[in-house]
Amino acid sequence: MLIEITDAEIAGKLEHIAAQDGVSVEQVAVDFIKSGVDQSDAIKDLEAHLQPSIEQAERGEFSPRSVQDIVKDVYQELDAK
Repeated sequence: MLIEITDAEIAGKLEHIAAQDGVSVEQVAVDFIKSGVDQSDAIKDLEAHLQPSIEQAERGEFSPRSVQDIVKDVYQELDAK
C-alpha cells in the first residue's frame, strides 16, 4: 500500500506521532483511516490535546507524564469519537 501525504503540516504531525509511538508514518495514517475519523478533525483534536503541553514546554515547564501516556490519551479520545 502506498500512502502519499502532500500536506507538509499534516505530514509533519504524522511524523511526530509516529516517532512517539515508534511506528511508521504509514501505520499512523492507516490507523487514522481505519478509525473512521476524518483525518483533519483527528489532527485538530491532537493539536488541541497537545497544545497545553507544548505551551508548558515552551515556558520550560515539563509534564511528569510520559510520552506514551499522552499518546494513549490521544488514541482513547480519538476512539471515543
